[in-house]
Amino acid sequence: MNVRVDSSDSEKFKVKLIVGGKSQKNVSSSWSGQPVSEVVRIYNDPENDNKDSKHYYFSAKNLVKLDPKTRVFKFQNEVGDELTLTPAPTFNFNLNYDTLASFTLNKESSAMAVLADKEEEEEDYAAMTDCASW
Repeated sequence: MNVRVDSSDSEKFKVKLIVGGKSQKNVSSSWSGQPVSEVVRIYNDPENDNKDSKHYYFSAKNLVKLDPKTRVFKFQNEVGDELTLTPAPTFNFNLNYDTLASFTLNKESSAMAVLADKEEEEEDYAAMTDCASW
């Protein structure tokens, strides 16, 4: 399978590992890196007992499917273990202060316009009620 890596940046993925047809629960929940250019190492650590822990390895040659739209990678290694890497959601908290200031100023000026309109409405209403009392 010919796959080209988008960037050299590390990406975080959620992990799903199937061994012997059974989904493994005690495995690393996430992995970070570039799946097509690095060896993916997943650790199974049943109740933190190191003598029973197992390591599962997957590389680009084990890649069986890649969904380019969702960036979900599916691997199957030489012994039949299956790994699915799903991109973990990322949140970009970069704040553009100029945009924020502009938004705040626009909001303040529109709030002032609403107050001005409200004052005019109250004056018109007062004038109407004064005329009605004649």
